[in-house]
Amino acid sequence: MGVFQCPDIMSFSNALCGELGKAGIKVTTLCPGATETEFAAKANIQNTLLFRIAVMKPEKVVGIAYRKMMKGRRLVIPGIYNKLLVLFSKVMPMSLINRITILMMK
Repeated sequence: MGVFQCPDIMSFSNALCGELGKAGIKVTTLCPGATETEFAAKANIQNTLLFRIAVMKPEKVVGIAYRKMMKGRRLVIPGIYNKLLVLFSKVMPMSLINRITILMMK
């Protein structure tokens, strides 16, 4: 796994959708990517390539997430950069994904 996606959380969310959908409850999974919060500083990754080139303002992430959630979307990936990362992670070999992840976290 790396910066691209968290398949365990997405699988869990999909399972919740299946179980709770019968009761009319909807589940939305947000994969926000690099977001300008205190997380990066606390994790000491604020100077990594990922947080220098692909960081989004939290207000933008929330706005996108809220609109998509209200439309009933199961998965929300804000920003073209984040969408490309997830797309590439599905088609590229894991060895290449790992190398890119290491590069992005330098």
